[in-house]
Amino acid sequence: MLAFFLTLPFQENMPMAEWFYNLENSVLMPLSALNLVFHEAGHWIFGILGVRFIAIAGGTIMQLVFPTACLVQFLLKKNRGGVLFSLFWLGDNLMEISWYMADAKAQALILITGMSGREGGGHDWGNMLGMMGLTNHCVGMAETMHWAGCALFFFPAMWLPVYLWGRFIKTSDQVVV
Repeated sequence: MLAFFLTLPFQENMPMAEWFYNLENSVLMPLSALNLVFHEAGHWIFGILGVRFIAIAGGTIMQLVFPTACLVQFLLKKNRGGVLFSLFWLGDNLMEISWYMADAKAQALILITGMSGREGGGHDWGNMLGMMGLTNHCVGMAETMHWAGCALFFFPAMWLPVYLWGRFIKTSDQVVV
């Protein structure tokens, strides 16, 4: 039963993909909307280079660049709260990308155009994996990305109580940071 639940998002017909991208009812809606803005901007920014593959991949690249840049900045400043948030944000992005990647072969996911990849001429991961001849491996690759995303997404949640304890609970007369 657990194995079915864990692999459900990656079934060929993608029954939960539309639910996942229904941002209206999501607690993470503002973060997902921001991720979408970075993703779409990445196509334009990398499209300037004139290489079709890079223009297509630019969406995913930009979706990962911003949380990674924040992570590096917070690490340099030794800001633990910022590091935890950046890891959470990066994990959220990896999980969202994994849904998109898993749909490369079926192309059933409803995109921002309101059409599926099949109806609207394909989508990023369908095109990229198709160009590399890896479309048949999309689900396995997506599962790996999904689990990496889960690890980064849930790690900060597990460490949040430890962080808050050290941040706000006084030891003697000083606040532990």
